[in-house]
Order: sequence, then C-alpha cells, then structure tokens
Amino acid sequence: MPNNKKTAFQLILFFGLVSLFGDIVYEGARSVNGPYLKTLGVNAAIVGLVAEIAAIFVFFILRKEALK
Repeated sequence: MPNNKKTAFQLILFFGLVSLFGDIVYEGARSVNGPYLKTLGVNAAIVGLVAEIAAIFVFFILRKEALK
C-alpha cells in the first residue's frame, strides 16, 4: 500500500509540473502577441480587435466543448 501512495503522489506532482509548464508557454505566447503585431506594422485598433476576436473564438470553442 505505501508504494501506491508514493506512485499517486508522483503522478499528482507530474500533472502539476505539466500544468505549470503549459501555463508558462501560454502566458508567454499571449504576452508577445501585441509586440509581434506591432512589428508587422499593425495599429493599436487592429491589435485590440484581433485580441478580442481570438478571445471570443476561444471562449465559444471551450464553451461548446464543455457542453458536450
């Protein structure tokens, strides 16, 4: 039985690390969207519009998946 507890703890720790690295990648990529679009020569209104359309799109996709 103690071996099962150790394995369970290791699995929870592994999922925590995967979640951590996923959040780091996601937030890092999200934070460079504005500067990246600026280097392409897009103005602030277009950057805001693209960000909002992406957020709405992701919201509806996640909502659709959650309601299945």
